Amino acid sequence: MIAGTDATRAAELAKERKFKTPVYADPDGAFSEHFGVEVTPTLITLNAAGKQTGTYDSIDAIPPESESALPRALSAVVDSGTEIGTTYDVVVMAADPDQARNDLAQARKVVHEAETHLSEWKPDSDISRLNQQGGSGPVAVHADLLHLVKASIEVTRATGGAFDITWLPLATVWKDAAANGRLPDEATLAPVLAAIGSGNIRVEGEFVSFTNPLTQIGMGGVAKGWIVDAVFLHLKNAGYDNLIVNIGGDLRTAGQGPNGPWTFQITDPYAPGGVAGTFELRDGSVATSGNYLRYVEIEGKRYGHILDPRTGWPAKFDGSVSVFTRDCAMADALATALFVIGPDKGLSWVKDHPGVEAVYVTREGMRSSVS
Repeated sequence: MIAGTDATRAAELAKERKFKTPVYADPDGAFSEHFGVEVTPTLITLNAAGKQTGTYDSIDAIPPESESALPRALSAVVDSGTEIGTTYDVVVMAADPDQARNDLAQARKVVHEAETHLSEWKPDSDISRLNQQGGSGPVAVHADLLHLVKASIEVTRATGGAFDITWLPLATVWKDAAANGRLPDEATLAPVLAAIGSGNIRVEGEFVSFTNPLTQIGMGGVAKGWIVDAVFLHLKNAGYDNLIVNIGGDLRTAGQGPNGPWTFQITDPYAPGGVAGTFELRDGSVATSGNYLRYVEIEGKRYGHILDPRTGWPAKFDGSVSVFTRDCAMADALATALFVIGPDKGLSWVKDHPGVEAVYVTREGMRSSVS
């Protein structure tokens, strides 16, 4: 590193001295200040790990065995398997594969920690405790759950109730309907619908309660995206600038992969195994909602698992929607909402909300807000 010298002169010096180690210029002295250099120009050498190895008055004084400061080559390190009941695929581009594997193992612990707070399917989780006690009075909840409850209420308001975390009692109704082979009647749905709606949730400080004793919340429409974000930020903070986190098709990316930009495929909901489209995803998130994989058949008709909390019935749309935003938790929640809303009103909603893009796959073809 040559402090106090511009790039042109630094290159000339390197050529004159026939010095093979790369030389970098520091004309404004920013690096000099960082490394505590008091007299310039001074030569600073770094090893491949970026640690300072010496300062010198001339290039000739640098020992010939000094390491080059060339950037280290990056290779893809992969962690694949299952988590939270679905596929788990994380890739980082790393200079030190052994360290990367350790960091990826630590990232799994981030997932497990999140489950202890956000999984309504774990009887001892924070959310399960809230569902058991929230109808009787305020319950202190973990900061992550509290944050998601507050954010989810805002999404409910923004989408006119198409997304609502109080959907969980409806899931029980439709599970029973599938088991009995009979559609739920109005007498069954009425008391449950009264318990649905974010207006039944009270948040006071770190405490959450429900005004209706039948109200329960489920994070199935947002928790997966939240966990993608948590793993992503954990690895970013560990120093990885090129990575992809994909949990069950909800994913977030940064930088590039081994073959260039990370890519995302949209499954064709009308042709199992088919691909409706492929997109590059640069420094952003995407989540997809569709009823083509999870559904029940009742009285000879198929009903999807995504419920409209405003009506108590499964959403009418039968395709898929992929939502692109910066944060995966928001993409996850909006994918659910925009599926419920449907293509016409959904694309109109997206048009009025900068920072959100959506791609619908319908029976008539692909409809998109992406230019």
